Amino acid sequence: MLIPNHLIRNLILSTLILFLLAACSTSVKHLSLKNSKMVKVIPVRSFYADRKAIGGYQLSPNGKYLAWRGVSGIRAAVFIKNLSSNKIRIIKKRVRSYRWAADSRHLFMFKDKAGNENYHIYYLDSFNPSKTWTNLTPFKGVRAHLQQVIKGKPNEILVSHNKRDSKSFDLYHYNLKNKNWTMVSKNTGQVAWWHTDDRGNLLARTSFLKSRHQLELKTKKKWKKVYAWKETESVSLGPFSKNRRFVYLLSNRNRDKKVLIKYDLKNRKSKVIAKNSSSDIRRVYYSDLSRAPIMATAMPGYQKRYYFKTHSGFRLDTEIKRLKFQSPYRLHISSSTTDESKVTYTIATDKNVKYYMFDVKTKSHHFLANAGINALSSLLASMKPFTYQARDGMKLHGYFTRPKIDTQRALPTVLLVHGGPWSRDVWAMYRTAQMLANRGYLVLQLNFRGSSGYGKRYMESAVGEFAGKMHTDLLDGLQWARAKGLADPKNVAIMGGSYGGYATLVGMTFTPDVFKCGVDIVGMSDLESLLKNVPSYWSPWMRKMYRFIGDPKKSKDLAIMKSKSPIYKVKNVKGPLLIIQGENDPRVKRAQSDRMVAELKKQGKKVKYMLIKNEGHGIRKWPNRIKVYRAVDNFLAKCLGGRAAGFDYYQLGGWLH
Repeated sequence: MLIPNHLIRNLILSTLILFLLAACSTSVKHLSLKNSKMVKVIPVRSFYADRKAIGGYQLSPNGKYLAWRGVSGIRAAVFIKNLSSNKIRIIKKRVRSYRWAADSRHLFMFKDKAGNENYHIYYLDSFNPSKTWTNLTPFKGVRAHLQQVIKGKPNEILVSHNKRDSKSFDLYHYNLKNKNWTMVSKNTGQVAWWHTDDRGNLLARTSFLKSRHQLELKTKKKWKKVYAWKETESVSLGPFSKNRRFVYLLSNRNRDKKVLIKYDLKNRKSKVIAKNSSSDIRRVYYSDLSRAPIMATAMPGYQKRYYFKTHSGFRLDTEIKRLKFQSPYRLHISSSTTDESKVTYTIATDKNVKYYMFDVKTKSHHFLANAGINALSSLLASMKPFTYQARDGMKLHGYFTRPKIDTQRALPTVLLVHGGPWSRDVWAMYRTAQMLANRGYLVLQLNFRGSSGYGKRYMESAVGEFAGKMHTDLLDGLQWARAKGLADPKNVAIMGGSYGGYATLVGMTFTPDVFKCGVDIVGMSDLESLLKNVPSYWSPWMRKMYRFIGDPKKSKDLAIMKSKSPIYKVKNVKGPLLIIQGENDPRVKRAQSDRMVAELKKQGKKVKYMLIKNEGHGIRKWPNRIKVYRAVDNFLAKCLGGRAAGFDYYQLGGWLH
């Protein structure tokens, strides 16, 4: 039956009126916020669907073109600028990441399907962006990785994928012209990483054995072990020197903190060239020409940088100092040309991000762009590092973000827990933390034991401590904020994704009197089910997971795992929960949230469930991000008494997307 036009018009008008009424931000209810002056409310779209979002600058190998990610209309896109003519081409495709091909014309792009993490490698002619992409790895259920773009051979690349065996990644040579695949090396089932040079030569592999890991060099006859470390230690491989005598390693072998070493493969001696007494060396930037480090960084609180001379003799710190950026800031080198005559880099703080290009020959810095969020920097809050003591005496680290507000009273608080858990929060511009602070909440981001970046002892102290000391570390950080008069102990929410989602469920079931409500995003509720259903290619890392969490095949471990699984403690829940799950999550399967929600409802608990279609372990698509964080906004406003931005008109675009 056809609907008369006047009824359609009336329906549209009524809907728009409802939208306008809903668009008004909600007023605050918490006493500390009611009579306080706050900065204006920032809409959700500014954090999660910014049309001015920009980043990922990459120079082409020949230096003639510059590519970056941005937004065209309402769709994610890659922009390519001719640096001579300033003409820009636009590739209107959403991609996870991309990389220039050796010919400075084509792009490799990496994309999965609806969050399933089976990444395929696509090949695209950037001179003809309207042409169809070529899927180089159209294998069903296979995850592929571009191992190496081979210098001097634009039609050849190295790729690793798990088509032969879903648990292992073999190394292949692929010819882009004749489309031939040739196996370079077969995985023994213990190889975690392959190591190649820019000419496409396989130099080494990292193998994970039962109780140790080792670096093995490829020789004419066999693999030769040259460096070994315990499974409780961590080693990351950098480039080999041109004569292949030396290799750079980030290593904490026989020490607590990761340091940057230059390792002599002939006499097996190490020389430490960068270290920090409080934290690991976190990242190293290397020259493709000299294969030596340009800069190393650590993050004890704010970023600490260590500089080295480049192949042409200049020091990056001298050049950066000339610009007189206000400290503290973070420096990230994003790309360089093949001859390293041009470099792109990023200067970032907790409130803004700026992009630059440096011309080595003229020693001139060219401003490229501001991140879209920079327009709101005056409204954003400061993120500050702090240390606190756990109840067992261990020194722990974290960050807090206090809203820009004229009151000194204790504030409603969101404990925002990072994922991993073998990860960490760093000093940076966190969109979620800034959105929460803008609503009037104190935001705590705690690097509980087991977090990376603070050394081996910090990490290993978390063995067997899921729902144990890892959780009481969060409570102790919250106690620190209470003692400082920052946090209102009666109005605290816990929120996080992945492990942070698990921590949320633990908080709401194990210590229900501490948290007024919780937001779980792709968090696990059952540790047994988690470890029995991980992706098959996680096999090299399963020993670590069993060591920290438990082995479900062992009855004693299984009993402990069940005792630490929130699914079995639902009866303790007191406050409301918002549970958000990606439908295609390959890590924390949908059943984890389905079962938790069903049990909560069965026992009469308050829960809202958002199952997000075409998403995996995280929410990537902007219409879904708007939907999810609008729900978070309203949920926390109702729970904690902060403000919410109200209906965001970008949601209309999301429905049409």
